[in-house]
Amino acid sequence: MTNTGQRVLSAVVLISIIVSSLWGGRIPMMSVMLVFGVLYVHELEVNFFKHLVFSFKYMGSQFIFIGSFTYFGFLSQGQNVSAFIFIGLLQNALLLYYFFATKLESKRFIRFFSKIPCFPGIFVTIPFGAVLSFFQYERWIEYLLILVLATFGMDSLAWFWGKALGKKKLCPIISPKKTIEGLLGGGLSTALVICLCYHYLAPGPLTASKVLIFLTLPFLSQLGDLIQSKIKRQVGIKDSSSLIPGHGGVYDRIDSIVFVGPFMAILVRLFLWY
Repeated sequence: MTNTGQRVLSAVVLISIIVSSLWGGRIPMMSVMLVFGVLYVHELEVNFFKHLVFSFKYMGSQFIFIGSFTYFGFLSQGQNVSAFIFIGLLQNALLLYYFFATKLESKRFIRFFSKIPCFPGIFVTIPFGAVLSFFQYERWIEYLLILVLATFGMDSLAWFWGKALGKKKLCPIISPKKTIEGLLGGGLSTALVICLCYHYLAPGPLTASKVLIFLTLPFLSQLGDLIQSKIKRQVGIKDSSSLIPGHGGVYDRIDSIVFVGPFMAILVRLFLWY
């Protein structure tokens, strides 16, 4: 099977898992998130920070994530997670500084965070905690679907437009396959898909503020993807793992979700709907 075929098949399987979990309710969806998070922590610990499986640092990170997710997710149902939203925004601000203000050859950020015990567990817990805030609302499925559409949709449609029309490189040193045409085509197409889905399927009206937000989310998604690409370049790996054929690892697949999640959470809380 070609790489494109593997990519499409893997995407269909992942989307099927997510949709069936959403249909099953809060607990099945949280269970899928928990599995993704455990695998995400595993990839960071083993492939990025080179820690051995079942080492003290590895087990500490998994304990932090699993313990926090179990309490704030399964037991609290997304209640009392405001701190995760705001800390997630601070974490994203730090990632933006890292992306725009540090040179590719400078590895001081990587070296600094590698010295923090169990850092991957903390790094993963924060955005997952922010996304858990959706579950306290009756329309939690709607919020998660918008998040998935904004990220998975942007990834797929940017790839399509890049293959079809791409000429000008977006960020050739960090991610040589991404193009400006793919960014613009993917961002606008994804926003259109979200707006159409919301207009015909959501109970609330499609206001101008929501259209603006739906237009912004896909471009934030691409930024999250580029940040992860820079991290991988600095640690010298191509993919976070080889778990998902055609995509790489779990972090490769959900890098945009964990970056956009805190932004989406604060928008839901402050500006959009309840």
